[in-house]
Parts: sequence; C-alpha cells; structure tokens
Amino acid sequence: MCESCGCANQKPEHTHVVLPVGGMSCGHCSAQIEKTLAKLPGVEQVQADHTAATVSFVLATQGDMAAVKAAIDDLGFDV
Repeated sequence: MCESCGCANQKPEHTHVVLPVGGMSCGHCSAQIEKTLAKLPGVEQVQADHTAATVSFVLATQGDMAAVKAAIDDLGFDV
C-alpha cells in the first residue's frame, strides 16, 4: 500500500493526476491516449474517459508531466 495516499500502488513515490483533455469524441480517442501514455516512462494506470473529457494516471517521480502533455498534444487533443 502507498504510504503517502493509501492507494494500492506499491511504488511509494508517485502522484495521482487527472487532466482535462479536449477533443476526445469516442472510445477510440480514449484508447489512443491510453496506449500512447502507457508507453511513457513513469506513467502507469492510464484511464482516458471521452465522456468526462479527462485522462487520469499515476505519475512516478521519474515521470515527466511535460512529456505527457506533449504526447497528448501530438495526438491532436487539447490539454
């Protein structure tokens, strides 16, 4: 269990992030974001929701928020 927040994540140094994402209109859009972000170092448990227009994920300390935003932007979505 995470000591900092009590979640089930086994890695102690991480942050739970929820970002608004504009331009997602379907499940394919959500899946595309999930697949892309899951490949980034330090990004785990990615869940994109086109109906809520958000993406949530766990960002480890070695993760790079700027890289996450750039990846979403490169896919053509607004972050």
